[in-house]
Amino acid sequence: KVLFQNASKYNPLQGISSSTQLSGRIRKEAIACVNPTEYSKPQNREEWMARVRSNVGFFRVSYGATVIFFLFYFLLTSPLLLCELLTVAGLWVYFFQIKGADEVVSIGQYNIGQKEKYLIMVPLTAFVCIFGGLLTYFIWVAFVSSFFIVGHASFRKKIEANPLDELADVDNV
Repeated sequence: KVLFQNASKYNPLQGISSSTQLSGRIRKEAIACVNPTEYSKPQNREEWMARVRSNVGFFRVSYGATVIFFLFYFLLTSPLLLCELLTVAGLWVYFFQIKGADEVVSIGQYNIGQKEKYLIMVPLTAFVCIFGGLLTYFIWVAFVSSFFIVGHASFRKKIEANPLDELADVDNV
């Protein structure tokens, strides 16, 4: 229960109950995101941190879309990585969804039970993640996304909360 209570705190779509509210929020964020008059250099570290905190809270849908964009972009530009990911995911689905976790799978003359499935899949997944480039892929996506997000949040002037917007969100809930 505690996990789900805290989940609303981090939900980027919190307070949005319809597609018109979502499209309105995206439109509002897009206009505020690209307005060139709203950018300046922060004067000190405190102002920089306040800008980053405020802007990450306000632009959370746009920043989430940025991370998802880079996830798909880097995945689609690396066919080998896509093949590795689909192979490992396919094996997990076959072993534990199609055949069932407790069901015995026969491969050639060998019967593989649940413990053997895990004994095969966990090292195989770790091997593919480390040596196949999947771990590097996630690190690279995190680096590139954070570079763009922190760069934008740092130079974008701090968004001040509008009390009328908050009242409009409360009325629609």
